[in-house]
Amino acid sequence: MEMPGLPAGHRHMWTPQRALSRGYWLVCDPQGYEYALGCTASKDAQGEISTTLQPDGTERKWRKDGNGGWAETTASTCTTRWLDRVPPRLRCSGPWMLPNGHRAAGNPKVKDAVEGWCRDPHRGERPLYLHGPAGTGKSQTAVWTGLILAGMGTDADWLHFGAAAQAMRASYSGERTEFEGQMRRWLSCPVLVVDDIGAEGAGKDVAELLYRLADSRYNACLPTVWTSNIGPMLLTNSGIDPRTASRIGSGIAVELTGKDRRAS
Repeated sequence: MEMPGLPAGHRHMWTPQRALSRGYWLVCDPQGYEYALGCTASKDAQGEISTTLQPDGTERKWRKDGNGGWAETTASTCTTRWLDRVPPRLRCSGPWMLPNGHRAAGNPKVKDAVEGWCRDPHRGERPLYLHGPAGTGKSQTAVWTGLILAGMGTDADWLHFGAAAQAMRASYSGERTEFEGQMRRWLSCPVLVVDDIGAEGAGKDVAELLYRLADSRYNACLPTVWTSNIGPMLLTNSGIDPRTASRIGSGIAVELTGKDRRAS
């Protein structure tokens, strides 16, 4: 057993109770004071989880990441990690807040649909598809979606599809190990936002990447948010394989409308 979050200078020993998945950590601090932390090890579709009961009665939870390390899943830590992953231009102080600090006017129907999807315990079975013309706020809405989930203690990852396609092409002539490691993270992270699909055309390599993302996460029931200028019913018209389009468009489609805000 590993103990995530162990303070520097502290020694620890795992003491199982009845089953290896339950027990307590006997921890010794640098001054020689010993204390016990109740612990439960569990696993879900997204990976391993370690939950400890602190001496003050509070509960702390860690999740093992794709690199074998542990990341604490509090609202604060998840929010910090999420904002580090999204494009700097889209970073904001909270859901439905603009990067300039002003509150977004937005569409109440869009807000209700997004918040309802985030609260749905079965959201992994129904992808969220945000679509609409350029500049209507799809990517910003995806960032707000991640912030709502982060506030619930759920980690999310950001993938700009065009950049991922370029990285995949570059890996063909170089070291593929790094790209495949990143791909495993995208396929298994608790929530994945895939931004701007459909803009890369319909080449064989693009089709392969899109299918791997859509099929793997669909079958694992992992929550996925997609953004695109293309409506869900028109994905196949843009050259996307019908199997891929079916998986991407199988959940909740939310249309964003209005003028191009980038031009204003």
